[in-house]
Amino acid sequence: MPQARLRTGVALVWCVMSLPGLFPNHLPGENPKPGQVMADARARIIRGDPAAEVRDFLVENGVPAAEADAKIKTFVRERLAEIRKTGLRNTLIGAVLLGLAAGGIFLWLHLHYHISARIDGRGIGGLALIGFIGFWKLVTGLIQLFWPQSEHEAISDLNGSDPME
Repeated sequence: MPQARLRTGVALVWCVMSLPGLFPNHLPGENPKPGQVMADARARIIRGDPAAEVRDFLVENGVPAAEADAKIKTFVRERLAEIRKTGLRNTLIGAVLLGLAAGGIFLWLHLHYHISARIDGRGIGGLALIGFIGFWKLVTGLIQLFWPQSEHEAISDLNGSDPME
């Protein structure tokens, strides 16, 4: 029994210590490595933090203001390019799903009307659901593709935040 408690305690301490931002890579008053400061700034931009906050962070850690502005522009361009790439993927997936649903509904209506066969109507609901998901992906993909600055969440959350996934 004590071994199980010890393992649970160790696992809990490990989980708390691994929380991002809870324990920084440097102590207060200690100057972090310049490469670490830039990596932290890039991570903050990718995560969706405002550029003004990241600029303040860089200046506080000894990076000149002109260099901080240049790096932030580079990081923001990288973030927007990644969002556009995700938008293109979502647009293509949405177009394919919407096309499949439209083709399936057209085929179902054609068979139902011309053959006068008694076709089960449950399939049309599934096709409509696929069409709705395709439309949702198409719209969100187009927004990400043409207005990537409208996304304010982390890039890693963009795919997971879609309620249709």
